[in-house]
Amino acid sequence: MKLKNTCSAVVYTMKYGDPRFLLEQKGSGRVSVPNAELYVKENEQETDRAVFSGRISLAVQLDTVFEDGKWQSASDGIGTGMVFYLAKAGAEETEDLDTEETGLYWRRYEECFHSVKDESDLELLKHAAAYLAVRYRLRNPVKEFGYIWYREHAADIHGHLIPGVDDGSQSVEETLELLQLAREEGVQWAIATPHYGEENGYRPDRDTVAEKYKRLSEYLFLSGSPIKAKLGTEWYCSEHIVERIRNQEAFPMGESDWYMVEFLEWGNVTEPADVMLRRLKKMKDSGIKTILAHPERYQAVQQDWNLAKRICDLDVRLQVNAYDLFLNPKDATRNLAQWMAEERMISFIGSDMHGTRIKPDGKPARRPQLKEGIRWLYDHADPEYANEVVRVNAEKYLGVPKLLD
Repeated sequence: MKLKNTCSAVVYTMKYGDPRFLLEQKGSGRVSVPNAELYVKENEQETDRAVFSGRISLAVQLDTVFEDGKWQSASDGIGTGMVFYLAKAGAEETEDLDTEETGLYWRRYEECFHSVKDESDLELLKHAAAYLAVRYRLRNPVKEFGYIWYREHAADIHGHLIPGVDDGSQSVEETLELLQLAREEGVQWAIATPHYGEENGYRPDRDTVAEKYKRLSEYLFLSGSPIKAKLGTEWYCSEHIVERIRNQEAFPMGESDWYMVEFLEWGNVTEPADVMLRRLKKMKDSGIKTILAHPERYQAVQQDWNLAKRICDLDVRLQVNAYDLFLNPKDATRNLAQWMAEERMISFIGSDMHGTRIKPDGKPARRPQLKEGIRWLYDHADPEYANEVVRVNAEKYLGVPKLLD
């Protein structure tokens, strides 16, 4: 087994339909979330295990969709970090654990707050309780936990998931792998948005796309996938965009009358501000509701940040790639994305995922990377606005089912 010595877990079990969290009482009387060494199975014959103090071992079901951090200062002044996942212990593993000899105890969430005093432990338990409330459809106070419900069940409105119609996924198996990775990044609903344009090299047949989407939906249902998908399109915003939309050559976003567009941007190919504004205005004047994909990546916007505001003034909604909010190493792209978030200009997030394979040029296809960007958004924006970006706007405008009634 592989030792994950930089990771720990919030261990819980389900009893009478409610979670019980594992706490530890030290000799000093201090009660805390115990640190567990995680041993992750390497084959089907093994099980994940959480080990406490090198002597008490629990078989667990590890849930890495949940992730939180806890940082402590060492005596030498160097901070040490610990990543916490969730680990569910089966009922048979818990019978003899709650004893004075072990110092480990199972407690209901409400009871934890009477004994745990450390603020970081309390935040960790609050996050875990909110996540489990959604997972098991438990009753929980929305005012206290609402932002975490959305953070763990995001709507990714931009992904190239329809097999074999563009430069995205090339097989159903690759799409299923992409969606599993997206769920691990906190996504519950995704919109498949194949390229459509001609000028950008892609003009797949509408009926073919519809049939492949139907088959994909059946695969997701039969496989019991925890993530669901709707159909959309990433249209190239050409001079002919209005005519193509009117001719229904491809699809709107989900169950809506909104259309997502992009401009050319690769290598030395880019499009100037006046072209972007003219075409977007044409869409507005034609009564077409428009979403602009990843504006933080266009050179014209990077050179003049106010161009983003002028685009918003055309009633265009902006979709930013979550990767660009935190992980993108290019300062121009990352700084612009963060500024747009701070100015509350972003309406949706996406991953722009393309695949899990290695491309002919030797580079990996773009995988879904949203978790860190979403975390940055909640750390730097009002939670209500972050909820809108992460999921609520997709529910309101694009037909994604409501997470909270």
